[in-house]
Amino acid sequence: MHGRFPKSKRYTLGQRCDDLLIDALESVVRAAHSAPTEKSASLERSSAVIDTAKLLFRVAKDTRCITNEEYLTVQSKLITCGKMIGGWIRQAKTKTVTPSSEGSNGIGRS
Repeated sequence: MHGRFPKSKRYTLGQRCDDLLIDALESVVRAAHSAPTEKSASLERSSAVIDTAKLLFRVAKDTRCITNEEYLTVQSKLITCGKMIGGWIRQAKTKTVTPSSEGSNGIGRS
């Protein structure tokens, strides 16, 4: 994405936007492969990175590094990702907080 930025901002703001998107992707992959007790922390990081990316893309639009159409496209995708991560966070928290009433082998006691 940063290739479309003006040369003066390409390696500052543009590179940072790209780095944040890669960081968010890495955090989501890390969460997908982590233990249930560690999943929530990775997802919280992903959510924070997505929020920061939203802010930086807003700055990029305001400084006319990207067009309004590009901004709206990126912003809608970031909002969708944020909603998905938020749902995943809620699911991960309920799974770690709610203890199972069944035995360790998954079979209820009679």
